[in-house]
Amino acid sequence: DRFYEFEGNLPVLSVGTNFMASHAEPAACYRRDEVIQYRSNPLVVEGLTWTDNDAADEGSVACMMAEYLGPDAERGFYFGGHRPAAPLYGARAGGKYIQINSPERFIIAKIDQLDDINPDENIVEIENSAPRILSEYRG
Repeated sequence: DRFYEFEGNLPVLSVGTNFMASHAEPAACYRRDEVIQYRSNPLVVEGLTWTDNDAADEGSVACMMAEYLGPDAERGFYFGGHRPAAPLYGARAGGKYIQINSPERFIIAKIDQLDDINPDENIVEIENSAPRILSEYRG
């Protein structure tokens, strides 16, 4: 129950200086007001969390990046997951959507907003700390 509550309070979209992130590739291009009011628009939630590969509208990533990153869109990237990608990541939408998801591995994007992003350098695998954390939590 606590995890469900935690998950329900996560943002559906994150925006940095030169990156964006949502759970899945955006199904369509969503305006700021649509995302801000996402709790009253289930299509926005679905479109940012459950999009199948090859199911997004053509140009949705580019449109979202232009809308939210403005002049930094050209050097930026949009990160997500939802569908498995191997070995470390997959590139979609002309290489601008970086898909990170491996059920067996702990893959992260390590980003410094002041530096340019290079997926080959910024996408890394980290140690699975879950067993240690759980054992400490359970005491």
